[in-house]
Amino acid sequence: MDITVTDASNVPEKAYLSIRVGETRRQAPLRLNEPLRFPSDNQESCKVDLFTQVGSQQVPLQRFKDQGEQTESVALENPAGGPNIELSLTFKHTDPRVKQKKSQRQTRHQAALNAKKYLDDFQVQQLLQGMVQQLLTDRPADPLTFMAGYIQERNTSSPNGAVEAPKSEPAVPVQKKENDAVDYSAMPGLGDDEFPGFPHEDCPADMPDLSEHHSVMADVLKANPDVYNNLKEKKTPNGVGLAKCIKTGMDNKGHPMIKTVGMVAGDEESYEVFKDLFDPVIDQRHGGYPADAKHPTDLDYTKLLDTPIDPSQNYVISTR
Repeated sequence: MDITVTDASNVPEKAYLSIRVGETRRQAPLRLNEPLRFPSDNQESCKVDLFTQVGSQQVPLQRFKDQGEQTESVALENPAGGPNIELSLTFKHTDPRVKQKKSQRQTRHQAALNAKKYLDDFQVQQLLQGMVQQLLTDRPADPLTFMAGYIQERNTSSPNGAVEAPKSEPAVPVQKKENDAVDYSAMPGLGDDEFPGFPHEDCPADMPDLSEHHSVMADVLKANPDVYNNLKEKKTPNGVGLAKCIKTGMDNKGHPMIKTVGMVAGDEESYEVFKDLFDPVIDQRHGGYPADAKHPTDLDYTKLLDTPIDPSQNYVISTR
């Protein structure tokens, strides 16, 4: 059974709908024409609740991550005008392997720093960017030979032909799991720790130089730097800042012939809090999708076709 709110009036902002049918409860932000599905359709009645946010406060968890436990007191303004609502919160780890995980996080973080230092010391990123740009410009018949020659021409080697590495901290070896598979979570930016580079919590006071960045996000900011200045200190109710959303596009400069979006939404509210950047980026990325456009949604599964996509079963392995 599907239950759908088709119309609503006088509903408070950011209300949550909760419906219980039998022993099953479904809860979600109140949105029109988005069905909630229940396994049973033979109940005599259902219960409908509507919730609104009483208060909100961001609680930093850095001490919890560092020490494994944390106690916080949270005071929320009483919407009824009485004394503040006060909560005492205690954070404790439930995973007995937390000490091991913390050690792994520290090792991964150090590995990320060492990896970035290595790439910076040898200017590897600049070399590869230049090589790809020249490759796409010349389009040689043998790209592998072209790339090998490009690197050889720019090889800053010693008289005996060996590249001298600057002195640095010992590299942390790539971690492998028990089955010898590479543990990608130990690589920079793929585990619990952020990729070293552009900060992920707070934006710098001044917008970075984007002259060599090639993404839709960078294009929008270069055309209107005031967007960065107006949004750099804002946060969503979940604590997501602009830095978190644009970090991927700041760390990865991209290529003029392979333009990426250059940003991601840290949470649902990011689209609203940072709409001055998201709206034009989405509009450009989709070749015309204004802020007031409505994405068509049809969740009626009865309209799905049961025609085999590949009757021979020789070509399609999976699809979604």
